[in-house]
Amino acid sequence: MSAPNCGKGHRSGAALLSVALLACGCALRAAAQEASQGSPLPVTAAEYDWGLNLYGSAVLKPLSSSSNSASLARPDSVTAAIKARTHAWTTQLEAAARVGGMQLDPMGELYAADGQDGVAKAEFAARLATKGLSQDDRAYTLLLATRVFARPENAERIQAALSYMAQLDALPPSAIVWKFQGHVTLGEAYYVTGDGPAAAVQLMQAYAMTPHMRFEQRGVAYDPMTFSMLADVLSGAPNGRARIDSIGKELLSLAQVSPELVAKDSANFWTSQERIKYLKVTLQLTAHLGHAAPPITAMHWYNTDAPTAVSTAAPGAASQALNDGTIRLIEFGEYSCYPCRMALPGMERIREASPSNVQIWYVTETEGSWGTTVYAPEEEVRHLEHYYVERKHYGMRIALWAGPKDSTMDDGLLPRANPSAAAYPILATPTFVIVDGKGVVRHIAIGYSKDIDQRLRLDLRYLAAEAGRRASAEPLSGSPLGRTALRDR
Repeated sequence: MSAPNCGKGHRSGAALLSVALLACGCALRAAAQEASQGSPLPVTAAEYDWGLNLYGSAVLKPLSSSSNSASLARPDSVTAAIKARTHAWTTQLEAAARVGGMQLDPMGELYAADGQDGVAKAEFAARLATKGLSQDDRAYTLLLATRVFARPENAERIQAALSYMAQLDALPPSAIVWKFQGHVTLGEAYYVTGDGPAAAVQLMQAYAMTPHMRFEQRGVAYDPMTFSMLADVLSGAPNGRARIDSIGKELLSLAQVSPELVAKDSANFWTSQERIKYLKVTLQLTAHLGHAAPPITAMHWYNTDAPTAVSTAAPGAASQALNDGTIRLIEFGEYSCYPCRMALPGMERIREASPSNVQIWYVTETEGSWGTTVYAPEEEVRHLEHYYVERKHYGMRIALWAGPKDSTMDDGLLPRANPSAAAYPILATPTFVIVDGKGVVRHIAIGYSKDIDQRLRLDLRYLAAEAGRRASAEPLSGSPLGRTALRDR
């Protein structure tokens, strides 16, 4: 369920796409070998399971089975198409041979995706019953089963997930990293389905484990996506800001490395510095929750009039204030970030379905080149305008920063930093920010998936309804997820 993102030190959408293209290349080579040798190797459950995850993350989309043409399935039928494809895979694997050993784990996930929950549980049970199974292998299976069944909208499935999590929690203390990841998995599941209090419980349980981890194990606690989820949930809850700040302070302390560990391995020093750096940026971003949103600054404005407030950040720059009574969903992204572009069709569908007091914005920037060719800012702008406006016909408002190229200390040239990206420090893209009509930041999310898309829609619906009843009830200052009211949807 994790959302694809492009980030410094985190999983990149480009990497996922490379894997997808590599998979396609492997498939072509396999076909050539089959033609020449007539004895292709059988496809394993793990390979089909990887395909399932590529489809599920929208890196790939299944071909429509209703036509002989190679057309992509419609967005509203992708889920059904994936299920049909998965059923064909499980049927093929059943006919080929009995799956065993390490292949039981991916087979269980395939069966769950096909809706055969009982069979999936049996596969996981068979794996857990394996004689001599190591603790890490046991923890892996329990974590996978927790993730597979972490569907709060289905009472039976979420109970299964909680049962697997209980077994994971019962493992010895040496499995603490697996336990942390399990609670984050459940927290994310509750988060995307709108149960803020339940998400907070799971994420707080995860972070409570951090002090008990060895220094080298604590890297999992510094993922900005995880912390932003918790901050988003707590920001709308009583005493939420104090709780966010307290957790952030403790994580900063735990990122410090002892002189003894540095003496043992100097790499620990740089690991510590990296964790501190990324955490401080994450804290700066999430500190906006419940507070006034900084303006958006850019040189080029599409599908909207250019603002009149002149910015001194660069020649031709102007700033758009966000406290004018309009609710805004803003995506921060870049052309070179595949998940950023992947999110735009969903943003466009949200725009088309939104009421007049809701605006959808895409805030982006030039990167200094187009493909392998280095361009001046205005030349690159023409390529970006052609892509977003003329080729894709996006109707959302677009703010494009085209910073002049400044000299670097080694006689190079780099585009001047985007002040919007500095005001909303972006560790990973896409990053989504929702601002209410009073200009207050109410939601922050990092990465994109179908689940995040649904989360954004629900929050916008909540804020639009809140604006309608403002005369009789003062709006919250934090995320709607901090209130159980959102669950009544």
